[in-house]
Amino acid sequence: MADDGARSGLPGSGPGVEVHALNASTGTCLLIVDGDPEHGRQFATLLGRDGYQVRVAHDAQAMAQALSEAAVGLVILDAQLPNGDGLTMCRRLAETGGPAVILMGAGQDEIERIIGLEIGADDYVAKSVHPRELLARVRVAVRRNAERIRPRAPTEYRSGGLELDVLRRELRSDDGTTQKVTPTEVSLLVYFLVRQGEPVTRADLREFALRDDRLVLDKAVETAISRLRRKLRDFTGSHYIQTIHGTGYVWNAG
Repeated sequence: MADDGARSGLPGSGPGVEVHALNASTGTCLLIVDGDPEHGRQFATLLGRDGYQVRVAHDAQAMAQALSEAAVGLVILDAQLPNGDGLTMCRRLAETGGPAVILMGAGQDEIERIIGLEIGADDYVAKSVHPRELLARVRVAVRRNAERIRPRAPTEYRSGGLELDVLRRELRSDDGTTQKVTPTEVSLLVYFLVRQGEPVTRADLREFALRDDRLVLDKAVETAISRLRRKLRDFTGSHYIQTIHGTGYVWNAG
């Protein structure tokens, strides 16, 4: 179909950026950053047929260009890019409160997967991922992102001297300093903050905070909690999330 083809040089698409599926039905814009141009186009065709508008970039420079051109809801990011480390770009997006990230890697590299999740990726897939699994993971990530920013729920939460601004994806302290948080960390923080002092299990966090009990493993929950704990400790000097052995975790505002 015509919309499946790569379209570059169009209004709103800079050098090195391809736009696919301009007549997308979902209203969600995805960005695929893949050092293998043909591989990136194959994923773009797949996701375009599922109703997404998709932009494709093949290096860090084109990725920055694409992010400046459109309101991207999800980045599918190659861990190894030709002129910029994908892990570095992933960390930068997480630190600046950028869009959600699915990191693509070799698949067999367990260390790369763990590091990716620790520095802010919302999910990790092998570049050889089955198309149906990729679609499922993208749908989950897009749904989570939409639920995070939906204005029906409160947009600010407070605990002691700490305040979470959901829309800005940032924490604020009483002295006015701020700390950016990732979309996954926002979901975890909201879940903890509405249940301050109540024990929550890993299953709770998988199903209700991370919004999927099939694709998210206990190890991923532990990694996300560890990353969030470290960020909170570095920002506030306090230990808000405490472990309850045999149960899970509890938020303690002290």
